[in-house]
Amino acid sequence: MRALREELAQSSGTVLAPSQKLKEQGARAGPGRFCLASVRGDSKWLRFYTGFSSAQRLATFLAFLMEGELQRGAEPGPPSALSPEDQLFLVLVWLRLGLLLQDLAFRFHVSEATASRYWLSWTQLLETRLAQVPVQCSPCYVERFEPRRAARVGGVRLVVLDCAQLFFAGRGRRHYALQGCALAAPNGFLAFCCSAALQAGEGAAEPVLPPFLRDGPVALSTQQGAARQQVLSLADKALRFRFLRRVQPPAMEGQVGRAWVICCYLACLLHEPMGLAWAGGASAPSGGL
Repeated sequence: MRALREELAQSSGTVLAPSQKLKEQGARAGPGRFCLASVRGDSKWLRFYTGFSSAQRLATFLAFLMEGELQRGAEPGPPSALSPEDQLFLVLVWLRLGLLLQDLAFRFHVSEATASRYWLSWTQLLETRLAQVPVQCSPCYVERFEPRRAARVGGVRLVVLDCAQLFFAGRGRRHYALQGCALAAPNGFLAFCCSAALQAGEGAAEPVLPPFLRDGPVALSTQQGAARQQVLSLADKALRFRFLRRVQPPAMEGQVGRAWVICCYLACLLHEPMGLAWAGGASAPSGGL
């Protein structure tokens, strides 16, 4: 019995609860934590984690997102655990790899609540800013696309292109899917949304359309013209963001719909010949994405 007590006393110093182990590992790792700086200098890993081919392109993209946001910061309130560039990096890694929230929190040495807060604030910002980018497609792209259907949204005649299925866990083992859609206006401009927004019941708010989606011609400003993208294909590039390929809980429908919009715009910006390179402009990234 005495020997057993001694063995237990010795082992108590090495056996820790998993949560305590994680806390101690995070405290020890400190400067060695996973962050943008750890991959910034390696184009292969930068592309793997973010989709961007160079640190300069990513920095330009961050500047585009943060324009007008610098006064209030990306996350109002107490000082942030991560810099704005690492907050964006966390969100891009989440979209690109489809990791679990717990995994991201561990990698970035933040709490799950903090990682979730970054996700919500940055995806809202991404959706708002990227919707300002004019995206156009050839009429042939719309004519050859299947399946497609006509719709009227916000008083505008649109063609809805069902690009991808986004899966959710239903009751039991059954899954259900919503459609990731592109909305094509008669003037050739595109917007993106989830089918749930188009299937909203009477009295529900319709999706907010970018100003480019009109029945008639649209005159772009110099800055808008510089940022214009020309789409040649879409669904396969957007689905390279593995977050969209995961089966999500029903409570995530709104967030998945927002992620679909973001990933479509990123696909247009990051893949050639998906989109034209960004040209100069005060409110648009310069030097290409």
